Parts: sequence; structure tokens; C-alpha cells
Amino acid sequence: MKSKSRKSSKRIQEKIKKEKQHAAIIDWFVRIIIARTLKEFYEKNEAVSKDEV
Repeated sequence: MKSKSRKSSKRIQEKIKKEKQHAAIIDWFVRIIIARTLKEFYEKNEAVSKDEV
């Protein structure tokens, strides 16, 4: 009985590990997209403020 429970717990741990890796990759991509968007936004604002002055 112990061997079955150990196998299932190992499977569960592997699934959790894969889910954490997947979440980390998605988080990384979201951070990159947000950073690029903010960079473009601030560059546009700087260009507009220079035109006004």
C-alpha cells in the first residue's frame, strides 16, 4: 500500500511542479508585455510633452 501512495504522491508533486513552471513562464511573459507597453506609453508621453514645450 505504501508504494502506491508514494507513486501517487510523486505524480501529484510532478504535476504541481509542472503547473508552477507553467505559471512562472506565463508570469514572465506578462511582465515583459507590461514592461514594453509601459515603455512605449512613456516614450509617447515624452514626445508629446516635448512638442508642447
